Amino acid sequence: MKAEVRLDKTDLFRFMFYHMYMRPTGLIYLLVGLISLGAGIWFLVDGNNSGIFLIVISAVYFVLQPVFLYYKAVQQSRQEVLQRTTVYVIDSAGLHAYQGTDSSVLPWEDVHKAVIFSGELIVYMSDVRANVIPLASLHDKDETIAYLQEKLPKKKRRGF
Repeated sequence: MKAEVRLDKTDLFRFMFYHMYMRPTGLIYLLVGLISLGAGIWFLVDGNNSGIFLIVISAVYFVLQPVFLYYKAVQQSRQEVLQRTTVYVIDSAGLHAYQGTDSSVLPWEDVHKAVIFSGELIVYMSDVRANVIPLASLHDKDETIAYLQEKLPKKKRRGF
């Protein structure tokens, strides 16, 4: 199974969004934002103008943070290494990555976790390092997903 990938800013944003908000810290951001929004509205209804401050805090979590993630994705998409096409080959040995004359292999036993989120296959090598493969770039998406389900235990898979 093979995929030819050239990540763009949208692909990077989706990965960053998943990585930021689908972790325990992301849950905390969500809770703080919701509590701030609810308390801000409550205070404003009661006539207390300090509710505006709480609504601004919620805007930081729900508006500014995603905007900053997108800006960071735009900056990273301009890096030379991401401008080049990466060819991924999935076989019994693991996930092979080829970019120009460079190559690497991630054996299945070393995969930290694999996630399908918002049209992307994200294969983590560690808590913070991952290979991002848009599902649209896979030559046979259904066969690849079935193969990954066979190769990776359920505890290392999310979203499929």
